[in-house]
Amino acid sequence: MMVPRYCSCLEVAFQQEVPVWHNCEYIAERNKLIPNAEAEAKAMSKTEAGKLDQNRFTYLFSTFMDRAAIENGLV
Repeated sequence: MMVPRYCSCLEVAFQQEVPVWHNCEYIAERNKLIPNAEAEAKAMSKTEAGKLDQNRFTYLFSTFMDRAAIENGLV
C-alpha cells in the first residue's frame, strides 16, 4: 500500500495527493532561477514604444530558464 505524500508546491496545490513524478526539491531549486530569467527576458523584450512584446518575452523566458537549469545542474 502506498502512503500518500503531501506538499505545498503550487504545481500540486489543487490535488489531494502528490503525484509520484513530483519532486519538491527540484521545484524549489528551479523556482529560485525564475527572478533572473524573468528580468533578463523583460529587458530584452521591450518594443521601441517601451511595451512588452509578450511573444518574445515568453520565448526568451523559456530559453533563459532552460539555460539556467543546465548551468545549475538541474537537468
